[in-house]
Amino acid sequence: MKRFLGILLILIGAGILGFYAYLQWFPVLHIRSMNLVPQDAIYIIEITQPISGWKQIQKSELWAQLRNHTYFADINQKANFVDSLLKNNQLMTETFANQPLIISAHMTETKNYDFLCIWSMHDIATRLGSLKKTLLSLSDYKVTERNYKNQILYELTHPQEKSALYLCFFEDILLVSYTPKLVYKAIEAAQKPELADNSRFIKIQSLIKGNEYFTIYFNFNQFNAFLSIYMNDLGSLKDMHKWVDFAGFQLLLDAKMLDFKGYILPKDSSISILTGMLTSGAGKRPSQKIIPDRTAWFTSLGFEDFLQFYEEFESQMKKNPQTYAEHQQNLEKIEKLLKINIKKDFVSWISEEVNLVATKPADTSFSQPELLVYIHANNIDNAKEKINFILKQIKKRTKVIKNTAYDYKGFEIHHFQVRGLFKLLFGKLFQKFDMPYVTFIEDFVIFSLDELALQSAIDDYLEKRILQNHESFQNFSDRFKAQSSIYSYLNMNNLYPLLPNYVSTLTWQSIQKNEPYIRLFEQIGFQMTAETDKFYTKIEVN
Repeated sequence: MKRFLGILLILIGAGILGFYAYLQWFPVLHIRSMNLVPQDAIYIIEITQPISGWKQIQKSELWAQLRNHTYFADINQKANFVDSLLKNNQLMTETFANQPLIISAHMTETKNYDFLCIWSMHDIATRLGSLKKTLLSLSDYKVTERNYKNQILYELTHPQEKSALYLCFFEDILLVSYTPKLVYKAIEAAQKPELADNSRFIKIQSLIKGNEYFTIYFNFNQFNAFLSIYMNDLGSLKDMHKWVDFAGFQLLLDAKMLDFKGYILPKDSSISILTGMLTSGAGKRPSQKIIPDRTAWFTSLGFEDFLQFYEEFESQMKKNPQTYAEHQQNLEKIEKLLKINIKKDFVSWISEEVNLVATKPADTSFSQPELLVYIHANNIDNAKEKINFILKQIKKRTKVIKNTAYDYKGFEIHHFQVRGLFKLLFGKLFQKFDMPYVTFIEDFVIFSLDELALQSAIDDYLEKRILQNHESFQNFSDRFKAQSSIYSYLNMNNLYPLLPNYVSTLTWQSIQKNEPYIRLFEQIGFQMTAETDKFYTKIEVN
């Protein structure tokens, strides 16, 4: 991030100086900037007006707090330098403020990545020759040249810095990076723009319309390597690249919030919850009225018709005969063993929401999150009857000798000893929920691998320690649609002590050093709503 902002400000500052140095006019070929982005980009930030965009960042309350951190101090200093250049010269501002800039992130090593900056000079292309001369005459920098595919790459090194900055003037485009091979890849991409010509990427670009300064695109094919930098175990995220092609968002910087609005494109050929949810409508989030205020995060799946989702999910599996055969084999194994019908005895009573919830442990001596699944029932009496029937079949058809049910403060807790059912119904997101415990609260059936977690959830419910009772959560939740296909929520205050369970040791050490600034992001919401073959997506960071 620091390098990215640093490069951005260096480019703007050097460009402004170059304006006064142009001496001659050169006809050049206009090239679409996106054509130079290598296909292995992790994410791409497109800035239509870098100077105006930077001023918008400076006005936000979030930046006012972040700039006090030593990590951003150098960036703020460079920003003040650019401001001083612009302060008394409206002509320079008007000339350089409208030159679009693209920054793309790429893996450079197994555990490292770097940025490539692509600065379009379309509007001032005739001055590019003199701009080049000015950039390469910057004081205190040693300039050396190398050639790659008939393009000159300039290496700028400063005597007090170990790293070098690499520049290439490719027709009317300025390429900049601290990693030379990224500049090489951009030159190669210009000859064969695989990303820019990708039909799915073209589609996501066409969907992202608006007048904001910042547009961000994500390439999920590259996400596993990127996430592995920060996480030891990707869990179900490791299959994300099989489910999604691209996502794109426009970023609005509110006074206190980051607001992303855009779309996510599921892969046409994928077999996942996402493709099943495209046709199952949207649901509300009634679980918010009973989930604990200790919640660190939750992911709520919403349905207009859960049975339709389940049938569509099965239909998607038929695209892969082997996957479908395994699914049917596992289904028949459970049904034959217990003499039950999954659709009739389990699927039939599920209503509009299935919510996977992670809470901070009620017992502070524990550091692992408590995981629970809240399933909304269309008729809780019918759901209890079906669950009790399955429990009787478990006892009758397996080696379970005694009934493990017991009463806890008026709520029955049972051991639901069915292996593989949740993965069968909901995919890998729920694959760890083997042989859970189960209880009932209001019109919800609640499962957890830890019976103590169910007891804690009952305690919170009885004592009205509920997330929905907090005004800050209510106000934040009201910024999203009442119905959606997927809604994820993160509460940093509750999540922070659990982060060592999700990130690598090095990442946790870095997080600890920056705790006050991490905690600035108190709530994060992520909502997806199905629209035919895509998901309209909104992300809020408060």
